[in-house]
Amino acid sequence: MQKGLWLVLSLALVRLIAAPEAGPQQAESQSPRAITIDASLVPIRVVVRDSKGQTIGGLAKEDFQIFDGGTPQKITQFFAEPRGGTGSQPVTPAQAPPAQNEERMYTAYLFDDLHVSQSDLMLARDAASRHFAELDPVERVAIFTTSGQRGIDFTQDRDKLQQIVANIKPLGSGGPTCPKLTYPQADLIQRHDEKTLDAAAADALICEFNGNPKAVNAARQFAQTAATEVDEIGRALAERSLRILKELVQGMSKAPGRSTIVVVSSGIFIQRSDAESEIEDLAIRGNITVNFLEPQGLVAYLPDVSVDARDAGDTVLGQLSYATGGTGFGNNNDLNEGFRRLSGAPEYSYVLAFSPDPSNLDGKFHKLKVKLATRKSLHVQARDGYFASKPK
Repeated sequence: MQKGLWLVLSLALVRLIAAPEAGPQQAESQSPRAITIDASLVPIRVVVRDSKGQTIGGLAKEDFQIFDGGTPQKITQFFAEPRGGTGSQPVTPAQAPPAQNEERMYTAYLFDDLHVSQSDLMLARDAASRHFAELDPVERVAIFTTSGQRGIDFTQDRDKLQQIVANIKPLGSGGPTCPKLTYPQADLIQRHDEKTLDAAAADALICEFNGNPKAVNAARQFAQTAATEVDEIGRALAERSLRILKELVQGMSKAPGRSTIVVVSSGIFIQRSDAESEIEDLAIRGNITVNFLEPQGLVAYLPDVSVDARDAGDTVLGQLSYATGGTGFGNNNDLNEGFRRLSGAPEYSYVLAFSPDPSNLDGKFHKLKVKLATRKSLHVQARDGYFASKPK
C-alpha cells in the first residue's frame, strides 16, 4: 500500500471516532464547526495579540480591514471563534463555548522524519514522551510521520503514544555526504551563489581530494555535481512532506471541535507555490491550527557562513503556522516548553473572507494585509497572500 494512501485511509478513522452514532455523510452534514465559505472567496484566519502576546477577543467585523495588493476589500464573511468551540460564531463577538464542546480536543503530531537529524529527533522524542504523559485525559492525540513510518490514529491511550514515538527513526535523504550540503545550500549553489559554492568546494577538497592544492578546480566541479544531486533529492522530499501535510489537514477537517497540528521539523524548504496557499485555505476552512516546532535548539553560526545560506531554511511551516493562527517554537533548547506551548489553539481568533476582483484571477501570488481600523497598537497575525487560481 502506498504510504500516502495509508495516511488517507488511517485518517478516515477520524470520522468514525468523532461521530460513532452517525455515518460519514451524516456526520459531515451535521458538523456545526464547518465554516460555510464559498470556494470563490479567500478565507483569512486572524489572531490579534497585545504587547504581552495575549490574544484579544470581542472584536467585530467593523474592526478589521483587508487590503489586496494595497486595495481595500469588502469583508463578505466574518466569524469570531473562542478557543474550544466546535463552530464559528457569525458576526457576534467571541462567546464562551458550550460545555459539551470542550471535551473533544484533537491534536495530531506530524514528525518530519525526512528532515530531522538523528540527534535532534532523539531529543524531540524524549520531550514528546514526557508531554504525552502529562496530557489532559480528554485530549485525543494522533502521531504521523512524513515518511509513512508506523503511526497511531487518534487515541487517549498514553502508553501507545509513547511506544509509537519512541520508535520513530530519521530516514534522511540518502544523498552525498561529501561535501556536506543542506538542500537550501544546494539550492543557493544552483542559483549561482558563489560564496556557498566556495565553501562547498573547500569542504570537497578535504573530504574527496585530501587537501591537494592541485585539485582546486576538480573540487569545485565535484561540489557543483553534489549540489545538483542534493537539490534534486531535497526538492522531492520537500514535495512529499508538503503532500503528506495536505492529506493530514484534509483528514482532520472532518473531526469535530478545534483541531491542532504540531509539525516537528527542521523546516520544509521549497519555492512558494499554489500548493502552500491551498493548504492554508484548507486549514482555515477546516478550523485547524498548525504549529511548528524546530527541535535543533539554539543554533550558533560561524562568521564565514554566507548570510543567504544561514537564512535559507524553512519556507513553508513558519508561514503556514502564522497564516492559520498558530505559532512557532525554535532556537530554544527547552523542548518540554515547546511541546507544552504548541499543543493548543489560540484562545481567540477570527475568520474573515473576501471575494477577489475577477481581474485578479490570474494564477499569480497576491499580497494581503489585514489591519485594525481601531486599536492599532495591537498586533494582527494573518496570512500574507494567496494564489489566485485562474477560472476553469
